Amino acid sequence: MKKLRFYLFALMAMVFVACSDDGDDAPSFVPPASGVNMTELCQKDGVLYGFLSEYDAAWNQTIVHSSYNTATGTVAKNWLVDEVSSPYKLFAAGDYICITTSDYVNDGDVNLFTTDGRLLTNFTAGTGPRRGVVVGDDVYVLCEGLWGYNNAVLTKYNLNDHSVVRDCFMQQNGVGLGDTANDICLYGSKMYIAVATDKVIWVTDKEARVIKKIETAAQPRYLASTGGKVYATYYNGNVARIDTTACTVEATVAVGRNPEQLCVADNKLFVANSGGLDYPNYDKTVSVIDVPSFTEVKKIEVAANPANILTADNGFVYLVSLGNYTDVPNTLQCINPYTYEVTDLTK
Repeated sequence: MKKLRFYLFALMAMVFVACSDDGDDAPSFVPPASGVNMTELCQKDGVLYGFLSEYDAAWNQTIVHSSYNTATGTVAKNWLVDEVSSPYKLFAAGDYICITTSDYVNDGDVNLFTTDGRLLTNFTAGTGPRRGVVVGDDVYVLCEGLWGYNNAVLTKYNLNDHSVVRDCFMQQNGVGLGDTANDICLYGSKMYIAVATDKVIWVTDKEARVIKKIETAAQPRYLASTGGKVYATYYNGNVARIDTTACTVEATVAVGRNPEQLCVADNKLFVANSGGLDYPNYDKTVSVIDVPSFTEVKKIEVAANPANILTADNGFVYLVSLGNYTDVPNTLQCINPYTYEVTDLTK
């Protein structure tokens, strides 16, 4: 009888584990109270912040900003910012939301906002400021520069004394970043900087001193990290896995056409396959890569031209598909990382 009870208990435990692996213990998804319309997006403390597509009608004049609380479903169009012209990119940095500006020729600014929409300060960073990371009291902003001009820079802004060090990468290393920098990632004690046109990923310490220059087989676009590895999308349709100890590319896996951003959820990578070079025949898929085996296990069908993707604090994946820039609009979607169900949040 004792043995029978033991086996029954063991069987129940296995069933419970199996059910948990299928996502039964997944956090609940709260849909927005009304439609959410975003092009750029970032996340802080469970809230998605993003540009509204309405800013297109007021380009170079105003920018409308909205937020969506993923825990409550609350949607607020709470920022109408006429201090910012030529809005370009959006990212979270420490306690702030950063909106960058760019006219694609001259130096752009980085505007630091509090989460309630107050402009705290701004500073000039370089041409095309697009991504940033925070190291202590310093905000490192990556500026892509102009394609073909070899003028990408990394600028450091100190939150305490408000000092700006323009092109701190050059100051630290005596060489420039290169041509068309796309993304920067902070992981452990290192920063990783993807420079697309030069097919390079720089690995530096937290002071931007170079540890290793990784030459890549294709143009690296965006970066993500998990489990002791850094992952990079290659614009030729692959994702690379970087050994963070040896600072080398140790493997690649094929995904969809012209992958853009990627994120990590449920021990999987979700990769936005844009097909951006095939206008107007954009890709409409998100590749799912199992992290332990580093194999593509699924392609999820989404709206056309998926580009911006992130994992929110609630564990769900949020994706902006950019459409065709004319009659097919951008679409904000939520992907359940356990069931792969896609929900359109713009409706």
